[in-house]
Amino acid sequence: MAMRCHFVMAAGIVSKARTEDKVDEALQRYVEVRHHVAIFDGLFEKHFQSTLAARNVRVYTDLTAKMSTLFVFDFEGAICLKNWDDLGQIIRKARVCKDEKMYKAMGDCLLRSNASGKVVYTNMRLIINEIFALEQFDNKRLAKYLRCMFQAVLPLDDSLALQVVEQALQIARECSQMQKPFPTDELDWIVVTTFNHAIDIHARGDTEVCQQWAHKALALAEYMSDRGDLKDVLRERVAKLCLGKETCSKV
Repeated sequence: MAMRCHFVMAAGIVSKARTEDKVDEALQRYVEVRHHVAIFDGLFEKHFQSTLAARNVRVYTDLTAKMSTLFVFDFEGAICLKNWDDLGQIIRKARVCKDEKMYKAMGDCLLRSNASGKVVYTNMRLIINEIFALEQFDNKRLAKYLRCMFQAVLPLDDSLALQVVEQALQIARECSQMQKPFPTDELDWIVVTTFNHAIDIHARGDTEVCQQWAHKALALAEYMSDRGDLKDVLRERVAKLCLGKETCSKV
C-alpha cells in the first residue's frame, strides 16, 4: 500500500511540475517527485529484488510497470534539475523493468532537453545499448536515436562522433544478421554525413583521419538496401581520397 501511495504522489506532483509557470516552483516539484521515486525504488528492492522466492508474480508485474513509469519521472526530474550525473544511474537501474517504451520515453526526454552534446552522447549511448539488449526492440526508434546522437556530438567532438559511427556500424551489422535491417533513411543520412565529414577533414589536410571517416562510411554503406549503388559511389571517391590525387566532392 505504501508503494502505491508513493506512486500516486509522484504522478500527481509531476503533473503539477509540467504545468507550473514559475520555474523555481516547478523545480521544487521535481525534487519532491525524485524523493517519492527513491522511496518506491527502495521498497521495491527490499521486497522483490532480494529473493526470487519473495515474488508474487501478479504483484511483481504490477509494481514493475509502476517502477517503469517512475523511472521516466525520475529521469525527467534529473534533467530539469540538471542532475546530469544521475542520468546514467537511472538508465542502469531501470534495466530490471525490461521495458522498451520506458527507454523510448527517456530518449525522447533527453533529446528535447538542453543537455550538452557530451551528456546526450553518454546517456543516449546507454539507452541505445539497453534497447538493443532487449529481445524485441524497435529498430526504427533505435536508428533515430543513433542519428540524433551523431547529430548532437558531430559539431563538438570528432572522436566521440566517430565512436557513434562505430556503434551504428555494429548495430547495422547485427540487425542484418537478425533479419531486421537498419532503416534505410536513417542509415543513408549517417553514411552521407560521415563521408561528407571525411571531405571536410580532408580539406583541413588531415589525410589519415579523413581516411578513417571515409572507410567507416564505406563500411556502413554495405548495409544499405540499394543494391550497392551508394557503396559503389563511395568506393570510387574513397579511392581518390586514399591516393590523394584530387579533392573529392561531397555526396
